[in-house]
Amino acid sequence: MKKLIACIALATLAACGSEQQPEPAPTQAAAPEPEPGPSLPPPSQEVFAATYAAACPKAEKVVESMCKSAGMGHDGFICEYRLGSENAPRRTTKIVPNEVEWKLADPDTDCAA
Repeated sequence: MKKLIACIALATLAACGSEQQPEPAPTQAAAPEPEPGPSLPPPSQEVFAATYAAACPKAEKVVESMCKSAGMGHDGFICEYRLGSENAPRRTTKIVPNEVEWKLADPDTDCAA
């Protein structure tokens, strides 16, 4: 009986070691991610003021501004700003990147206000 148990145990061990291990599936080479182009830093108050002044030379000077991202999937920033003697930031515009600098998305409307 002991010999029978020993033979069964030996056969079980032999069977475990003789199983073929599945070969790992070939992995696909990941496509290289496109290199990002040059990007502009978020606009500061000074950058927004200069952008607005360049687009609207006859308008009053921007004295205060705050820009927030337009959101994921959208280019540019939404900026609230105040001109000259106004009391609170109440005007809103969108600025978008233009290769090397920021520009107003709709200067005709923004400068006419």
